[in-house]
Amino acid sequence: MLRVGISTLGRGRAGWPAWVLMLLRGRRGQTLAYACFFVTALVMRSVSDLSTHRLWADCAIVGYGVALAVSLVSLPVLSGRRRARVAFGAATAGALLVPLALLLTGRYGVQNEVTIIEQSAAVLLSTGTPYVHDASTLDQINPYLPGMALFGVPAVVAGMVGDGLGQVWVAALTDPRIWCLLVALVSAGAALRLHRVRSRWARAAMFLSLLSPTVALEMSTSGVDLPLAGLLVLGIALAGAGRVKSAALALAGALALKWVAVIAVPVVALLVLRQEGRRRAAVFLAVCTAAFGVLLVPALVSVVDMLAQVVRFPAGVGVVATPARSPMPGVLLASTGSAGRACALVLLAVAATAIAVLVIRRPPRTAGRAYVYAGIGFVAFFLLAPTGRFGYMVIPVMLFGAAYATSRLVNRPADSGEHPAVTPDVAPPDHATSDAMSRNDHGPFPRPCNEMPRGIIRRCTPLRSRARCPDWRGNRSVSQG
Repeated sequence: MLRVGISTLGRGRAGWPAWVLMLLRGRRGQTLAYACFFVTALVMRSVSDLSTHRLWADCAIVGYGVALAVSLVSLPVLSGRRRARVAFGAATAGALLVPLALLLTGRYGVQNEVTIIEQSAAVLLSTGTPYVHDASTLDQINPYLPGMALFGVPAVVAGMVGDGLGQVWVAALTDPRIWCLLVALVSAGAALRLHRVRSRWARAAMFLSLLSPTVALEMSTSGVDLPLAGLLVLGIALAGAGRVKSAALALAGALALKWVAVIAVPVVALLVLRQEGRRRAAVFLAVCTAAFGVLLVPALVSVVDMLAQVVRFPAGVGVVATPARSPMPGVLLASTGSAGRACALVLLAVAATAIAVLVIRRPPRTAGRAYVYAGIGFVAFFLLAPTGRFGYMVIPVMLFGAAYATSRLVNRPADSGEHPAVTPDVAPPDHATSDAMSRNDHGPFPRPCNEMPRGIIRRCTPLRSRARCPDWRGNRSVSQG
């Protein structure tokens, strides 16, 4: 009975349960997503006291509401893809385009993160380091690593332009939020291209994750975590495609923005080790370390200020108290006193140990599994850390969205429910060919069958044809049939 239940549920690609894939696919998945987004925007409107968040919630409620209505109501003029496109356009306009355009004017307030990025860029260009010496107020503290200051350089350069009618447009186009959003979208698009995602449902899953309240709110109001999430997605995609050095550079760029990106480095290193071997994994770590060291040079100009603002301030032990105190489990525990803070740190250490054991015992073989592992690590850290914000969840949301998008296209033609048939006259691959096939770039078998995620074997080849499949349990010969 238990076996029947387990086999009925099944396991989806990249470790996703089959019922999750069925629930999120198609019209029912989009309707459920828009309903959740609409409720979240309503809650944000009622609980937030920030003017920027309330403005975003007002716009998002309308956009998500229209998208939900279009998904639910059947009209003769809206059917099939047209319905999905209209709903997606309404959600995009309400949750992203309209609030971003309004907030870029500066009339509805600017969050502290945007001001800090512009200030750090100005300090970097004048002193060679992005940190104000002996910062004593919240407006002077820069909790980011030097790479984040680069997003404020266009605004600093635009400030040198004289006053005029076009000054408002120049300030809007050089706003750090625009460049953070651009890096995130370009990185996500490049990752989808590397994974050869051609199915409209797979692309819709990734775009819906970008339209979720967590990501859309970040895109409109702050944007500081978007380039970090985008570079992490791109780095894992590059590692899964076998481009080890490019993946190392992408991870180094993410590390140069926020040190929390170090959570994904061991996951990507194990992915490279599993796919490419020890030598390539060593190359990945060496290139990543060297590139990060070069990008960290501006911080080394003033190490004392860097430690005070990047390490002590976010940890809650700096001269100025951190405002990152959203009501998450770790923050609530730390607010009870020193004992609660110690308990939160112990829980964080236990969670980190458990995740490390899982990743080491079952290292990621595909980029989809690496997305899931990295996302779990970020969720555990953000939930149990003594300080944190809900906005940080934009990183795991984008990672899980990329994992779902790639899970729809493993060994599957575009927009088709059929799986590639096994060709019995293909010669068994040698070691070099097997390595190339594991990187999804060779032959009719994008991945050896014994390296496919659980549940793919039965759908890829019938039981009576497994013996003809090359590399089925150790590179069997084609003649065994």
